This record gives sequence, structure tokens and C-alpha cells, in this order.
Amino acid sequence: MNFKKNLCMLAMLCSTQQALANNFDFSGTLVNDNTMPLFNSSGLDGTFSAFSSSLNDGGFDPTLAIFTDSGTLLSQQNDWLNFGPVLSNDVSYTYGMWDTNYGQFLTANNAIANFSQFTDFSIGPNLSNAITFYANPNFTLTFACTNGPFCGVNGAANYTPDWAFQTLNVAEASTTNPVPEPGALALLSIGLVGLGFKRKKTTTG
Repeated sequence: MNFKKNLCMLAMLCSTQQALANNFDFSGTLVNDNTMPLFNSSGLDGTFSAFSSSLNDGGFDPTLAIFTDSGTLLSQQNDWLNFGPVLSNDVSYTYGMWDTNYGQFLTANNAIANFSQFTDFSIGPNLSNAITFYANPNFTLTFACTNGPFCGVNGAANYTPDWAFQTLNVAEASTTNPVPEPGALALLSIGLVGLGFKRKKTTTG
């Protein structure tokens, strides 16, 4: 009897956990070359997935770094070197090979994603170390594209400041576009607020 009761409780718990799983779609526009959208996700034990469709959607070549909620760098990626599609919010995203795609098992999915233009990499083991061009709001001008900023390396392409980012299998997610200064970034592991972006959410459970 106790076994059946416990099994029933376990099934109810699993059902509750499944119901918490959400997919979040974010989109926005960079203000400057070095604007760095950050995404804070939390909620479930399981595989945290994050990917961009910025380049394939006519934006720019992105770089993605994933940090723990305390600000420790887990992984950094420039190119996924693969093609979509990935389904989020019932939309099939066909991301390009220069977009990013990340997946890793995380306890409670507490993670911070740093999203920036190539070649604006995170420069240290912690979020507080900032990014390469945090002091240069127009660093892609040196790549000499005809349209000016938001330029591919060596003038390879005229990009736009538009970005798109998706995170899957989390309970909650939010984002902000902070000034990418080391001191300011050190505070962001506490939590982020949603400013200046569009967000869609779908519950998958």
C-alpha cells in the first residue's frame, strides 16, 4: 500500500516537474557593437539548451558564453558548424552554421548566457571579467564594411544589429542589455530584469 502511495506521489511530482518546463524566445537590437545581452535562466534539473538564430535571420555572427549563476564560465562557443531546425514555441528555427547552439545538464538550470558579436569574447573565467571590447562601442568599424558598424571580420559581410536567442527546458528566463563594464557585470549574477527586448514563452509540459 505504501509502495503504491509513494509511486503515485512520485508520478505527481514528475508531472509537476514536467509542467514547469518552458521555452523562451527573445529578440532585440544591439545599440552598439559591444552591447551584450545577458540571459538568466532557472528552474529544472535537466538539459539546459540555448541557441541563436541571429545570423540565419539576417542579424550578425554571434558568440555565446554560458556561466553558472555565481558567474563562473562553463563554456564558450563561436560557431555551431551545423544547421537547424530546432523547435521552440512551436516555431522551427533553421539556424546557420555560424550561429551557436549549447546543451548541458545543469542542476536547477541556473545559468547566465552572455551573447555578443564575434570577436567579442569573454576574456576570463568569470562573468565579472567582462568581454574583449567592453570599452569600444564600435569595434567592428575596423573591419571596414561599407555600411560601417555591425561588420563581419575582415569586411566579410554587412550585418545588422538584430539578434534572436532561444532557451529551452527552463522554468523562467529574463534578459537585459547592460553596459559591458566589469564592475557592472559582477552584480548581474544576483539576477536580471527584463528590459528592452521581446519575449515569448511556451509551456512544454
